[in-house]
Amino acid sequence: MTAWHLNDEEFDRLLAGEELAAGRAEHLHDCLACRRRRDGLLSVIEDAAAGDPADEVRGRVREAALAAWGRPERRFHRWWLAAAAALLIALLLPISHRVRRQAAIDPVAVMEEVDTILARDPLTVLASEEVVEAVTSVQAQATEGSTS
Repeated sequence: MTAWHLNDEEFDRLLAGEELAAGRAEHLHDCLACRRRRDGLLSVIEDAAAGDPADEVRGRVREAALAAWGRPERRFHRWWLAAAAALLIALLLPISHRVRRQAAIDPVAVMEEVDTILARDPLTVLASEEVVEAVTSVQAQATEGSTS
């Protein structure tokens, strides 16, 4: 048989319930490949149609969704309450630490310690002795060479 297989347009018409031309209908009856393609398309359509729930199930789901949507959300209020409590704690903790630290600091002892460190060499407070020596030697060489 030299007849061509059914094309997409013919399958569309067939699945829509329209009749095929006599020669094309005979080809469908005789051709295993075209029948398998038709049966495969029909099974896909049936599976897709079977996936829809019954109307009463859809109605119950819709009513439950609308009821849940209309209900006030209680967790929302708890979330804000928890956030406000956390913020209050975060603001109060540094204040309580400052009060404790201020009572423990002896300003006279701190000033004596600062004076002792600065008396040794003020630059070593900021950097190590090797860095201080390298910087001061470069500065000394730069001032020897300048004539301004």
